[in-house]
Amino acid sequence: GLNPNLDSITNWKFKSDKITLKKNLWQSKKIKFTNDPFEKSQFTVESRNFNAEIIKDKYKFTSKSTYLIFDNKLRIPIGNRTFTDSGNIPLKWGFGYDLEERDGIYIYRTSESYKFFKNLEFSYTPYFLVQRALRGESKNFRGENASFLDEKVSQEINYSDYLSLDADIIADIFNWRANINMSLGSLNPKRLNNDSFSAEGNILKNLYSSSNKTEEFSLTSGFYGAYLKGDIYTAYGTKLLVDYSKTKNNTLDTYSLIFDIGNYQSKSLDNNKLLLGLNRYGINTIWNSRYKLFDLSEKNQIYDSKFNKTPNIVDKALFLNTKISTSAYQYSNGKSQSIFLVGIGPSITLGNLKNDFFDYSNLLIMPELIVKRGKSPFAFDDFNSHSRVKFNLKQQIYGPILLGLSSEYMISNKSEDYGQFTNMQYSIDISRRAYNLSFYYKNKNSFGLKFNIYNFGRDNFDKASI
Repeated sequence: GLNPNLDSITNWKFKSDKITLKKNLWQSKKIKFTNDPFEKSQFTVESRNFNAEIIKDKYKFTSKSTYLIFDNKLRIPIGNRTFTDSGNIPLKWGFGYDLEERDGIYIYRTSESYKFFKNLEFSYTPYFLVQRALRGESKNFRGENASFLDEKVSQEINYSDYLSLDADIIADIFNWRANINMSLGSLNPKRLNNDSFSAEGNILKNLYSSSNKTEEFSLTSGFYGAYLKGDIYTAYGTKLLVDYSKTKNNTLDTYSLIFDIGNYQSKSLDNNKLLLGLNRYGINTIWNSRYKLFDLSEKNQIYDSKFNKTPNIVDKALFLNTKISTSAYQYSNGKSQSIFLVGIGPSITLGNLKNDFFDYSNLLIMPELIVKRGKSPFAFDDFNSHSRVKFNLKQQIYGPILLGLSSEYMISNKSEDYGQFTNMQYSIDISRRAYNLSFYYKNKNSFGLKFNIYNFGRDNFDKASI
């Protein structure tokens, strides 16, 4: 689906023939907003019967009729909207493809975010499952009176199976933030006995955070739970997360540390007809580093309207990338697994994305060597033990059109894919100054559309020549 997140835009230009100002309230019959600092806006939000309110130091915007306008050519209506400075504006209508959960092509319609009580928000998304309805059957459910361990089977459906539903709950309670997602794969009540319903959620609290121009640190704790997610029947547990990043001279370092204690019921790795219930104790650490070996950029560049295909000045350089990670899990049945990964490789970025032909290239090559001990008793969390070389290429072809390719070349002779490229993913990007539209394809079960709207409050735009 297509879900632009407009809450990330912190700087707006707006234009209206008339705005009525009252205490904590702005009103306009027609108003246009844009995240583009230049005169010919590439992206505009047009609102009719618009209200902007300040409620308890937060902004609330309502619009009876809203349009997204691209390059003053394409207008997409998204209906009446209500959003805050902590919310977003999803497209009201969209489409997608999910073979494993929704039998293929579907259409959806997002709801508004409804507020209950003071700190609880609720939203829902109904889906019409086009491909399921046309075929008159579904392969997403287990048979009647089947267990979690049984395979999903093809079944005839009725009209209530044409629809599915997602619901999201967000709540802030005593400085804890809860996120709960619930899903119904069908509105047929008979499907509840064969895994139509699934849910997952977490509740997190930031214990400490600090940041300055060169360093960021955060310490977060929380609880999580899941029901009927993939190979997991039930799960609940607690985590402690530590994140730290530091920029110094030509180096960016990021560190992550996770402690995890949980209880899981899941399919066995060695016997998919066996349901295991075990405690799991884990620790995961990751260090990523990016060092600029050679700076290839022109000095004292000024961002101007000629940069119509990128939201920032391209950082042209040759980089050295390093990754070291280690993870270990201990299970209550005495089994354990651990993994150590080290990767090091170059990446290079060339071009300015100003001209129309081959004016941007980005290539990453990252060999990853892996050492693994033990294995998981569960089917869902066994570590991948095969060493590989990762490739990632993005190349401008013409104008805003960029082609992308990513893959992994298996160098472990223990892998069934030894000497072959795996996990091929292709992408086509429409790259603009104000937004990016990307179509990606991995396989028949994994493809989609991504849409990102940029924020012009960044350093490049702050010193732009407007």
